[in-house]
Amino acid sequence: MFKKIRCLTGNTFFRIEDSFDKYKLNLDQKIVSILMYHGLETDPGRLVCNYLDITPESCLKEIRFYQRQGYKLISIDELDCLVDRRYNNNAWLIISFDDGFINTFEHIRNWLKDEKIPVMMAICPELVENNGIFWWDEVRARFQLMKTDTIEFEIDNVKSYFTKNDIVKFEERCERLPHNNLLSLLCQLRNKTDYISEDQIRDSKYYREIMKWDDINLLAEDNLFSIASHSLAHELAINIPEQKLKENSIKSRQMIKEKTGYDTKYYVYPGGKCSEKTDEVLSQCGFTHTFSTDASANYLDSIKIRLNRFRGIGYGSNNLRYYAHKWNKEHKIMSLIS
Repeated sequence: MFKKIRCLTGNTFFRIEDSFDKYKLNLDQKIVSILMYHGLETDPGRLVCNYLDITPESCLKEIRFYQRQGYKLISIDELDCLVDRRYNNNAWLIISFDDGFINTFEHIRNWLKDEKIPVMMAICPELVENNGIFWWDEVRARFQLMKTDTIEFEIDNVKSYFTKNDIVKFEERCERLPHNNLLSLLCQLRNKTDYISEDQIRDSKYYREIMKWDDINLLAEDNLFSIASHSLAHELAINIPEQKLKENSIKSRQMIKEKTGYDTKYYVYPGGKCSEKTDEVLSQCGFTHTFSTDASANYLDSIKIRLNRFRGIGYGSNNLRYYAHKWNKEHKIMSLIS
C-alpha cells in the first residue's frame, strides 16, 4: 500500500507516494548537493547515544532516494569538471563522511566496490596517528561514569556547575570556547574524574573508534574514494588564531599526503564553523574547496571555495513524514512532473 502524505511547498499541495517516486527535480541550472554523514551503526543502544549516527540501510536508501529524484553521483574530484558538456545532467550528488569512524569502514568499502558510490572522507590526521578519542566522546563517557551527581568547573574565572544530565549543556559551552580554553576545561574534567581510565572510556557506548591509516589506505585503493582534511585534531577554525589555522591546516595536508599519497585540496570545517576569513586562510594554504554544514544546495555557477552540505538523516518508513518535510524545506526548487 502506498504511504500518502500531503505536504505544502509554496502554494502547492502534492502527495508523496511510496518514496516520492513521482516527483523529481525540475531545474533550469545545474546544482550540486552534498550529503554529510558520520557513523553507521546497527546497535540501537549506540544509536541513541550518538545522534549523528544512522543505520547503514537507511543511509543507502537515502542515497538511492536522491538518485530517484534526478541526482547523479559524482566524486568530489569531478566537481571542477562539471562545466564540461559531457556532464549534461542538472543535479549532482556528492557523498561525504566526517571523522573516519571504523563503523563505516566495511559499508563504505562495499559501496565503493559493489554500488559504485563515490565517497569523500574527512579525517583528523593527528587523531588517526595517535588513535585518539574525539573530545565529545570522552566528555559523554566521563559524565556517564562519574561518581558524583554534580561537577564543578571554573570557566572564565567563574564557577559553573553541571549535573550528570547536563552533557549537552556542557558540550555547547565547550564549543563556544577558544580552543586553548577548551583544552583547559577538558583537563579540569580529566582531573576531577581521574578515577576513570582510558580503557573505561573506550569501553563506553559513547566511544566510537576511528580508522587507522591502514584502513584508510585500503579504501584509498579505489579511485572513487577521496580524502579531505577535517582539521588537524578537530579544532574549530573560528576558535583558533589565524596563524595557528595556517600551521594546522598545512600540517594536516602534509600528514595525509605522507600517509596515503593523496594530495588533498579539500577542507571540511569541524562543526561547520567558518567565515570568509577562514576560507581566505585555507585558500592560501592550498585548499581549493571548503565545506560547511549549511543545509542548502550549491548552484554550480556560484561555487567559489565553500560548499554547503545537507546532513544525511537516513531514509526509511519510520521517518517518512519528517523526511517529506525536510526535503520540501531544503528543496524548494522541486517541482511535480507528469
